[in-house]
Amino acid sequence: MKFSRRWMLVIALAALVAGLAAAPLFAQTNSTQNAAPQSAPAAPVAIAPAAAPAAAQQAYTLPQEKLAKAVALNRIRNILSIAGSIWGIVFVWLLLALRGWNWIEGWTQKITARRWVQGLVFFALFFVFSTLASLPLDLVGHYYGRVYGISVQGWGSWFADQGKALGLTLIFGAPLLLLFNWIVKRWPRRYWLGLWIVTLPILVLSIFAAPLLAPLFNKFEPLEKSNPELVARLEQVVARTGTSIPPERMFLMKASAKPTG
Repeated sequence: MKFSRRWMLVIALAALVAGLAAAPLFAQTNSTQNAAPQSAPAAPVAIAPAAAPAAAQQAYTLPQEKLAKAVALNRIRNILSIAGSIWGIVFVWLLLALRGWNWIEGWTQKITARRWVQGLVFFALFFVFSTLASLPLDLVGHYYGRVYGISVQGWGSWFADQGKALGLTLIFGAPLLLLFNWIVKRWPRRYWLGLWIVTLPILVLSIFAAPLLAPLFNKFEPLEKSNPELVARLEQVVARTGTSIPPERMFLMKASAKPTG
């Protein structure tokens, strides 16, 4: 299987689509919200008094020290985001310029004669090398997240999550790129239409698959185990919508073990 520059551009597009499809699967690893939802009050809400005049209202401002940290952290994240985008393009270009694609292709042809297996191995290696290439920037990002108190996740747990994410990417991403590559070869002039058609159901399936894969990254336990009174209040709220959620389907996600807010 020969991979020209045109195929690499299409593969890059397919990788982007795969990333969009995988985003809901890994969103739990970066959750910054409290796991237990707040229930609405059971009693009717009282009518609030008239708003104070605009002159009497004071805008909320962060203390100078926290504001300085927030600005610094935002600057660091912007730099890492821009650097990551540039490095991703440079990485693909280096693989092309240094004939890294040819080496990977030749190696896959040595281990198997089946074309589709060659494709799976090729794309799997692409994801592995891409992950390793972006690892330094990811390490820096997590380091500053810990320094600024945004994350309390230890390095062991962080590396474990990175490994899980890579494993899921190999399981779902490699076959997906193989499918996209087949579409390009099958309809070289209308491949964009084929990619669009298969992308829509993939995005929908990824949304439904996210809750099934979320326990890989966060610990869940029945909500009635730790907050039975909250379960009762949630049932009242749910009943007002005309639906029913059994207590055994209410869970507490212990996301506070990783992010802080």
